[in-house]
Amino acid sequence: MNKLFVSDQKGNIYMADKYWAFRKKTKVIHEIRLRKDCQHLKDKHKLSFCTIADYLGLNETILRRFLKGETGSLSMKNYKAMCKLGQLAKELKEAEEYRPEDKGDDS
Repeated sequence: MNKLFVSDQKGNIYMADKYWAFRKKTKVIHEIRLRKDCQHLKDKHKLSFCTIADYLGLNETILRRFLKGETGSLSMKNYKAMCKLGQLAKELKEAEEYRPEDKGDDS
């Protein structure tokens, strides 16, 4: 019986079943953080589900169900979209810190 081995980005080699179990655990933990980050952005910046979903390229219903915990786990496509939350947070922070008077007109 042949065992299937896979390697991660760091070059570590795992038996396939242990690798996928590890990946699933880390994805679940990351999804918990994504839920909290998304809820924080929604509350702090008073963003609607629709606005966040549009930015992430998700269906609004998927986002609502994810934040309410109605979905067990996101599909890989939706998970990758949710990982863009960091970029949204960064852009919101830049927008808050933007000061038009500091732009300086050289004309």
